[in-house]
Amino acid sequence: MRRADLRIWVCCGLAASIGAGARGDEGRLSVAMFGDLYRVASHHDPSVDGKHGSWIRRVNFVYDRRLEGGLSARLTLEAKDPGDFGTSSDLEPFVKDLWVRWERSGHAVAFGLVPTPSVSPMEARLGYRPIDKHTLDLFRMASTRDKGVSVRGPLDRRGRAEYELAVGDASGTKSSTGDTQAVYGRVAFRAAEGVTLDLYGDWWDRKAGEEWTTWKAEAASVGRNGKLGVLWATQRRTAPGRQSRDLDVWSLYGEWTASPVLHPFVWLHVAEDPIPDARKIEYYRMSPDGKPTVWLAGARIRIAEGLELIPTLVRVDYRRAGSAPKPDSDTFLRLTFSARF
Repeated sequence: MRRADLRIWVCCGLAASIGAGARGDEGRLSVAMFGDLYRVASHHDPSVDGKHGSWIRRVNFVYDRRLEGGLSARLTLEAKDPGDFGTSSDLEPFVKDLWVRWERSGHAVAFGLVPTPSVSPMEARLGYRPIDKHTLDLFRMASTRDKGVSVRGPLDRRGRAEYELAVGDASGTKSSTGDTQAVYGRVAFRAAEGVTLDLYGDWWDRKAGEEWTTWKAEAASVGRNGKLGVLWATQRRTAPGRQSRDLDVWSLYGEWTASPVLHPFVWLHVAEDPIPDARKIEYYRMSPDGKPTVWLAGARIRIAEGLELIPTLVRVDYRRAGSAPKPDSDTFLRLTFSARF
């Protein structure tokens, strides 16, 4: 899809939104975008060391429409720069969400290209997406979208516990080949005011008989003074004729409300094993030959309603994995802009 196609989609969304408003319906178009000015101060890959520039890490056009009889629908178009330090291309939009949802008595069933319960609930609660991806998403251990059916709702009358289940074809936002499938499940508990505990698991039946099984435990606390998030996850990958592989990761996120306009933060992602295909991790190009620890430190600075500047120091240190030499560290300087309107 070319940029002209994206403009057509956006114009159609605007027209639909305006027309819906004229009829009294609840149609809404919103935009979220963030990107960086960056410099690679050091990198284990000499071809990346010293690079600098700017990129758009995400731009989302979201059209929401409330229909009759408890139905609603969403269309999200997303575009981004490749972030591989080598590809030069236009922003290529693709469909990120395309679903219809029916709600009744607090329960909701959605069909189409739907969010999986892997990262989105806690990502939305802690609100750190412009800074970086959720740990499972960063290390390429989970899919945030899939085509299928999802259902969610409360588990008790007080709304302190909730569930979410999804069944999909394990193709994400790409075309299905018809020989893969996935099941996702999540249970969450509101342990106290502002504190949520989240238990998650999934099973992917991938191509050529490969299977991935993931378990995750996550907790988040959101209050006046800031936010705190803790995560632990493990994943087993098996395939016929190959030895099974385990990936264990954990992370810690802390954000302090120093003032209404200044929120310093620290974020730590730790992998206890080398990450397969680590070179494909966007905006990092990590090494697959070491166990990565990713440090992020910076501050969220509110410029206006829906607009932030986020200066961040990012460092990736590697621990030795087996007999391979330990890769050199990677250091990035970022100035991120984030806008929602």
